[in-house]
Amino acid sequence: MAKPAITSSLNPLALTLGVAIANYTITASGVPTSYDAKGLPAGLALNTATGVISGTPTAGGQFNVIIVAENADGNDYAILPLTVSVTNGIFNDGGIVIGGQIVTINGNNYIFDDFNPTEETKQISSPDQFGRMGGGFGRQAIINQEVKGSATLQLSSSATPIPTRGMYFQVSFRGVPFWVIITKVGIPSKAGEEVKVSIDLVEYINHP
Repeated sequence: MAKPAITSSLNPLALTLGVAIANYTITASGVPTSYDAKGLPAGLALNTATGVISGTPTAGGQFNVIIVAENADGNDYAILPLTVSVTNGIFNDGGIVIGGQIVTINGNNYIFDDFNPTEETKQISSPDQFGRMGGGFGRQAIINQEVKGSATLQLSSSATPIPTRGMYFQVSFRGVPFWVIITKVGIPSKAGEEVKVSIDLVEYINHP
């Protein structure tokens, strides 16, 4: 038996935050008996017996994943470049944010999503027929600097703490950054490997 030699594609993988990977399989010659992958983004996992990498990325960025194939005679490794892109949340005409954004609270990353603005926020955040904000009087996303509503925060890993009332973070609406403060936190819910918590928020005027 010869030691393995990696044969699977090493072309860069382009993934999207919150979208499941089309399964990537580590392959190698030499009859590997186990596989490893070091440096996978959060949300992805390796089946060490089959070499299949699967899951849904919960962290954006660029990663150089070290893939390994091993048997009793030795091992081989290679670098698999992987990029997880983030679709920034934007207001659609109904005032609802679509797409997740990575936000940082007390040094921990969360995915901000499912934003449902209050009625007054909807009225001032929708563009006119020319794409201008606030009826054409200015181009800020929220003309009176007010953001209110409810949303969800998805935990990036099982070790990520549940946020609490009074914590604040920065989020972007139509490319305009706003500091918001959490005013209410719901009960965490789990769907598969994802853990989300509902929050209420309001713009944090006294931001750092």
